[in-house]
Amino acid sequence: MDHEIKARCALNPIFEYAANGQCSERNGSWKEAVDWYHRSLACLPNHYGPDKKIRQCNSNSARTVAFTPRHAARIYSALGRCLMALDRSQDSLLAFGAARRLDPADVSIRRFIRAHSNDLKGDGIEAGSSIDADGSKPNATAVDLSKSLSLIMVTHCTDRLQKFEALSPPSCKLITATYGSLLKVFGEDISACPRIMCYDRKSVSSAPDSQYAKSVEKFCREQGFEFRTFPGVGLFNVLNRVAPSITTPYIFFVEHDWLFQGDPIRLNVIVEMMNKNPNLHSVRFNKRDNQINGHDFIMEVEGAQEGYAMLRTSSYSNNPSIIRTEKLKNEWLPKCHQALQLVSENLGGSAFGIEEILFKSHVRDIRKEGFGRAHTTWGACVFGPAGAQPRLVHLGE
Repeated sequence: MDHEIKARCALNPIFEYAANGQCSERNGSWKEAVDWYHRSLACLPNHYGPDKKIRQCNSNSARTVAFTPRHAARIYSALGRCLMALDRSQDSLLAFGAARRLDPADVSIRRFIRAHSNDLKGDGIEAGSSIDADGSKPNATAVDLSKSLSLIMVTHCTDRLQKFEALSPPSCKLITATYGSLLKVFGEDISACPRIMCYDRKSVSSAPDSQYAKSVEKFCREQGFEFRTFPGVGLFNVLNRVAPSITTPYIFFVEHDWLFQGDPIRLNVIVEMMNKNPNLHSVRFNKRDNQINGHDFIMEVEGAQEGYAMLRTSSYSNNPSIIRTEKLKNEWLPKCHQALQLVSENLGGSAFGIEEILFKSHVRDIRKEGFGRAHTTWGACVFGPAGAQPRLVHLGE
């Protein structure tokens, strides 16, 4: 089996971290084992990670061992056992749910979930429960949203959409649909916030682009948005130029092609939660069920507190989020600026200039420090309890 050992060494540190976790688990050091398993899982994006195909690792003996979903399922199962030993039942089921999706044929995983389904009723893997009804105890504390939260919407003249063709620019139906869904879910809270519409114009103007600019400007006048234009600089530079002018402690960042859905959400409650928890830096609204999947390769229940249920996550995304302004201005945008300059002096263009850089940086911190310590720095959460249904529909391509 020497060729397998060599291939596994080539896949390090994922197996090395997992082996350390097994050693800690055998010694009954559950917290230490959880830390090692989290660090092992933080290596997943390198091997079969989000939106990537499974990769094979070449060994020195010219044999290959594929890092398969089954390998990842075993790590998630081990994590689930340790979390159960720590009486963290919801976190345990999230881990076992990930294991089951990766390896549905594993009888032991199915057996565990079945054995604990009654004891852990409502903990989330299958639930898809109503967030407001079952997952929250909203605090009625009054918050002045006009001084607490700014809504920043970013738009550009997209090519003709396929699935939602009727919403395509140069009309402003796309941003109208997005803003309408914001009003439906968040109500008058949205109207109370300062609102800025950022139009990232194409560097070479065209008739559709000019027509869209007029449509957006008219929309802003009617809806009470401040209208700002930027000459084809890309999402990173839009935020980098807007953020310094924001005086509220929080930003609600929304691109133009999202449809919010579900029960009403009270923004003042989220703001109050972030006020009380200085390590909670972003609250993302999910386009998937609230379960371990894709970039959310680690998810845990945020500690007991008044307000809405939330899940800690390993992910950072450009999807609609409420973000702590100081964190964005002083740490995250400078981090992106530095990383982009290492690649190119041209900072225009790609959305990857934000989410990919921050996601990779977060992953590196998890590998180095473990998820718990990394979370105190990143403070990234997803809105809602485990198993909650998606809060968003993506209207774009």
